Amino acid sequence: MNRVTDPADPNRCKHPAPDGQCWNEAEYGDEYCEAHGGVSTRNEEEVKSYLLAKVDYNRRIAEIADNLNPIRELNEALATISLLHRTLVSRCTNDDELLAAIPKLQDLVLRTDKVAKTIATLRLQLHEALNKSAIQNLGREIVVILADELAQVPNYEHIVDRVVTRLIPAITQAKNIAE
Repeated sequence: MNRVTDPADPNRCKHPAPDGQCWNEAEYGDEYCEAHGGVSTRNEEEVKSYLLAKVDYNRRIAEIADNLNPIRELNEALATISLLHRTLVSRCTNDDELLAAIPKLQDLVLRTDKVAKTIATLRLQLHEALNKSAIQNLGREIVVILADELAQVPNYEHIVDRVVTRLIPAITQAKNIAE
């Protein structure tokens, strides 16, 4: 809290004290100092401005988060890296240029591998992809459901056996379809 030196200072607190008027500087936009109940309108305006900015900031973050698709973003990065790789190779007009480009090509291949692994990991974490054991469990569950549903059909065991004979290799050989 600042004190005034001039008794006639217009910014002097108007609060009466036992030995005369208070010597503290009044809060900005008020007639009294902070000790005597003065409230700075500057601080109030700054707080309002801060709170409004914070609300706007949080709204924008929520808006961005709603539109954020990390897998799409990574797929776009992967496509960009692939395009850079193709462009670099296509610009090489002879073997010497291609040999000179190998360090850059290796870097792009490593980046491609890293981004592809990140996409795969993210899909598993976001439960957008099933790992092999989950797929095997799903296959077992399908067989159990099929057996339960066909229990009233004569010789249903042969049907279930034929389905299992076809289902197991399909699950074993299953690969992700490229997007």
